[in-house]
Amino acid sequence: MPTSKPQPIAQLSVVIPALNEIDALPELLRQLNQQSDIALQIVVADGGSTDGTIEAAKKVGAEVMMTPSGRGRQMNAAAAVAQADYLLFLHADSGLTNDRQLSDALSQLKRARERNSHPIAGHFALRFTGSHAPDEFRYRYLQAKTELNRPNTTNGDQAMLIQRDHFFALGCFDESMNFLEDQRFAEKLREQGEWLLLPHRLETSARRFSVEGFGRRYTLMSIIMGMYAVGAKSFFQAAGGIYKSQHEISRLRLAPFIALCGTTLRALPWRQRFRVGGFIAQNAWQLGLMLEVKFRRRLGTGTAGQYRSRWLPFYDRYLAWFFDSLPVAVITSGLAALWFFAVLLPWYRWSDRNSAAKL
Repeated sequence: MPTSKPQPIAQLSVVIPALNEIDALPELLRQLNQQSDIALQIVVADGGSTDGTIEAAKKVGAEVMMTPSGRGRQMNAAAAVAQADYLLFLHADSGLTNDRQLSDALSQLKRARERNSHPIAGHFALRFTGSHAPDEFRYRYLQAKTELNRPNTTNGDQAMLIQRDHFFALGCFDESMNFLEDQRFAEKLREQGEWLLLPHRLETSARRFSVEGFGRRYTLMSIIMGMYAVGAKSFFQAAGGIYKSQHEISRLRLAPFIALCGTTLRALPWRQRFRVGGFIAQNAWQLGLMLEVKFRRRLGTGTAGQYRSRWLPFYDRYLAWFFDSLPVAVITSGLAALWFFAVLLPWYRWSDRNSAAKL
């Protein structure tokens, strides 16, 4: 009688959190099954899908585990049953761009691990897909940021490749947060180790930006990161009720988030509020990067690999100390308060009401 071929031991466990991802997940699973020179354990951590996501995952041989909803909880639960020594946390709407992408990524991370004793994790640079991406300037700018390995530029959209032991030693994802659990983990790792840019790009849909409105989505991202910078955990606990998951997105109503931001800041001590201004000032490098990316072809600074910037070394050497000072933080806090609460909040309240009236 013919003997069945033994299954290879998984070299990499791929963890995919899912909630009603039937439109995106099957294509990602197809791409994963076509990866060469690597044995994968694919674990889909489902938070209660009702649209056929579970059946689609099982159909192609992925392991499915049911977990309470919440991306952090879902990924932690799947990581606990992972069999491989390395974990890759991957969003369901991601797309691979090379049939050796995961093999090459794992090889690069292992080589880096041999040279260092501290924790090292890898992430991919992004390529946005959609009717306007990636040629449009604003998406080229976002793509450039994903290549930089600077603080607060690494998140779950870029995937996270890490040794299993290091993931658990760092405390896993924060399950108390309704969102931003990936950003928080990324910065914890950055404090104790380093991030590595992996070969090949990861595709991600620009749908959320186009549906919610690019300016609105980017403003919300700024608010979220500002609240994270001051340690305003109450903001994230309250915002969970108005923050929409990927499958629920529509035109973003920004006024409730700005109002919640104001309520949260008023409850904080004055010294803690100034951290918002400090965070904004310390990210002044992004303004110069925007201009550089805008004229990227003329400057000739872009490559297919990591973004080579002329502006950032100049900023780090000559300007960073100025924007990292207390007086600048205080001034920036005042200007930010005027902009958000005297300009943006009234504007978005009017805009949201006007949009609702047209429906």
